Amino acid sequence: MFSHDGNQLYISNAQPGTVSVIDTKDWSVVREIKVGKAPEHMALSVDGSSLFVVNVGEGLVVAVNLENAAVGQSFDVGTEPHGIDISSDGRWLFVSSKGNQTLSRIDLTDNSVTLIDLQPAPYHVAYVGEVGKLYVSSRKESKIWVLDPVSLKVVADIDIGRGVAHQMAVLPK
Repeated sequence: MFSHDGNQLYISNAQPGTVSVIDTKDWSVVREIKVGKAPEHMALSVDGSSLFVVNVGEGLVVAVNLENAAVGQSFDVGTEPHGIDISSDGRWLFVSSKGNQTLSRIDLTDNSVTLIDLQPAPYHVAYVGEVGKLYVSSRKESKIWVLDPVSLKVVADIDIGRGVAHQMAVLPK
């Protein structure tokens, strides 16, 4: 994942449980941040000051202050967390948990967590603010759920026909 200005690249390293910060001017590793067991997917805060890291080994999302490389707040999101995305206004962080078959919405204004059941096996997450929708793929079925991010109600299913819907990309207009 790149910083908003493209000057840094953040790489999660499941083993040894770190995030590498790479300077894109010379591609050197400038910092290793210890974040816990088995970090995988990440989301960058809207203002670029924090990196939210899915810590699969402990069922957490941890917030990393990028200025001082300190791990701050952590959020319990269940077993086998996977996909993560942040709302375009920076208020909400969405995280899927394959093991618990849930979706968590973390309100970053008060650190509260709202959890809903989403079965089977929610996988990757994509928030699209322009249309006010949250998209979540299933690891077990060939579909994508479309949710209202405010109510967390499923408003539609997209049948992709076959295979497993993996990661989704949102392109700017």
